[in-house]
Amino acid sequence: MSLGRCSKVVTRELHCKRQESRIHTTSLSPVGVTIKVPKQTDFVDAGVRLICQGRTHCDPDQDSNMTHWEQDIIPEYLHHTYWWAYLHPQAVRFWERQWLVNLILWGNFNALREEALRHVQDHFLNGESGTKNILQIACVYGNLSEHLVSKILLNRNNKQQSTSDSKYNYHIVDIAPIQLKNTFEKLAYRIERLNPKTLTVNKNDYNRSSVDILLDQQNSSQLSFETGSMDCVLLFFLLHEQPLDVRVKTLNEAIRVMKDELIIVDYHQPVHRLNPWKYFMKQVLTRLEPFAMDLWNHDISQWIDPHYRSQVHIAEKKLYFDGLYQKVVIRKIEQKDTSDHSTA
Repeated sequence: MSLGRCSKVVTRELHCKRQESRIHTTSLSPVGVTIKVPKQTDFVDAGVRLICQGRTHCDPDQDSNMTHWEQDIIPEYLHHTYWWAYLHPQAVRFWERQWLVNLILWGNFNALREEALRHVQDHFLNGESGTKNILQIACVYGNLSEHLVSKILLNRNNKQQSTSDSKYNYHIVDIAPIQLKNTFEKLAYRIERLNPKTLTVNKNDYNRSSVDILLDQQNSSQLSFETGSMDCVLLFFLLHEQPLDVRVKTLNEAIRVMKDELIIVDYHQPVHRLNPWKYFMKQVLTRLEPFAMDLWNHDISQWIDPHYRSQVHIAEKKLYFDGLYQKVVIRKIEQKDTSDHSTA
């Protein structure tokens, strides 16, 4: 769940739905309404498993082969503020267009995606063999997840000649069932249509070089993962869409579960005072993204809990498009090197 919406023009196509959506808490996301997907889809020739995780059901009438994602745990702020972007039945159909997502970011989506994924690949995928755990907090419109899967598969295949075990766990969590279902469908479609050379895995290496993609309905402010269990955590245009209390919890939960690094890509206040984008985007974000201005007025490091400040530091901060976007890398401080680093 990410990516800011930047124009009233594009929202007018959904404006006709506004009246019926005023009762969204009952008609769009009623308690008890579920989205069902297969628990596990195996791409045997590719050595890939697409696993959908959800609540445990005791009802014997429930299909045990299906995962049930329910609407009743979606936060109220999401219903109230972003029904038109993420929860409305027509939202996915409207927003899930690569050209539109790129337009929203003024042609910068591909560059920002590659900046984030290049960091993941350089620091984690290209490292030593072994089990790699990558966590993406919130689904994303556009092809971010598909490109990361492609990089994982290419990296896996490049290491097939190695005698070491190589296992990849790519976790994606979101609170909205419709977003998880959309991501499930995108990834299944992408894997089925990838170049066979990208997918093919030696049958003898299947068990030690497989890729698990795990989709799970979780609240970003209260993750179920163990502390330090994720090698790399990715937040791609999520923080600006959350109210302050939720944002602070999300950021610190991401820090808690990360083992090495947290990569954040989001909005930032343009650097130059006379930059015309600064005044235009301020109006857009103020109207459509009520929490986004916090990213303009505050440094992300200000929201790091004091408990973690001695454990992490800002390893990198890079601005793009004259400062309208930023990439921040938060890295764990190795205990033996604590005295050699500055805290966040």
